[in-house]
Amino acid sequence: MTLGTSAYIGVRSLGIDPRTELVVMVASGVWIATVAAFLVYIRWFHNPAQYEILKATCTLLVEAVGSHHRYTYTKIQKVRALRRNLRLVEFKAHWTGQSSKGKLRVEPVYGNHVVLDGYNPEEDGRVHRWVYPGTPVGRGHILTVGIEHVHEDDMGQQRPYFRDGGGAYRAKKLTVVVRFPLGEEPSDVSGGVWNTHLPVGQNNYVGSYPSQRVLSADGRIVDHVVVVKRPKRHHSYGLRWTWARRRADAGAQ
Repeated sequence: MTLGTSAYIGVRSLGIDPRTELVVMVASGVWIATVAAFLVYIRWFHNPAQYEILKATCTLLVEAVGSHHRYTYTKIQKVRALRRNLRLVEFKAHWTGQSSKGKLRVEPVYGNHVVLDGYNPEEDGRVHRWVYPGTPVGRGHILTVGIEHVHEDDMGQQRPYFRDGGGAYRAKKLTVVVRFPLGEEPSDVSGGVWNTHLPVGQNNYVGSYPSQRVLSADGRIVDHVVVVKRPKRHHSYGLRWTWARRRADAGAQ
């Protein structure tokens, strides 16, 4: 039942003159339209998002290095500017496990871009980074940016999952890939969805999501892939897996 209908029923129950009823109904309609217009203005005109994500491709290459693993994370985003003078595109991530000094590297995918790195996790456990393309871009302009993040979990084993999403930004397509050398592929790989509006460390796993297993043409690499059209805001999509016992024992803290 709408607010206008509720107001109408309330007026009729009071036995008010029909002409007064009409005035109340018109006033109610104007009030509802005003509130709706105000909400639209706040959302899309007063403080609109800087950009929308047309396509995001997020890949994690996992390789065994002795008793631990090296992780090469690459994320490429194709975005459309929704404001004038867009200068920064956000990359937000979190990692479990722990690297020793010198085992972490973050670089832009494209050489003329610059990564602005927060380095340390904030209270919610996430590290915030931004890519500056070297010049501001205008509203409606389409821009492709990316980062490559390499680290090892030699000081503390990373939990066996990988997820990504558009965060607070509207996204049209998201592809998440976990890549393993064939001889190092773990068991029980499955797709999933997480509510990442909650702080990292809370139980924010929502449920399963379809995934595909794709073998490379030369048979050396296997990808586990999740593809999402119009992913939900503040949700991440990705994959979970289980390491063989010897790997888990060797890398345990």
